[in-house]
Amino acid sequence: MIFIILNSSVFREAYNAGCSDRKLIEQLNSNIDYQFFCDIHLGLQRITNYKIVSQIRCELSRVLEIDALEKVFYTH
Repeated sequence: MIFIILNSSVFREAYNAGCSDRKLIEQLNSNIDYQFFCDIHLGLQRITNYKIVSQIRCELSRVLEIDALEKVFYTH
């Protein structure tokens, strides 16, 4: 579920616009359109760990070779 959140264009755009992780999770909790776009349905449940977005971003940065990827993108 969270991997989908990080990859969804809605959340990437919000993050690039300066929204905090807390605001992103609040939007996901309250916006049914975001939930459907991310292929989840929380119903009455809520995500309460606002740091999870940052934790996953840090974990991905450890495993992805971002520098190499940027070089590939730069050459195209």
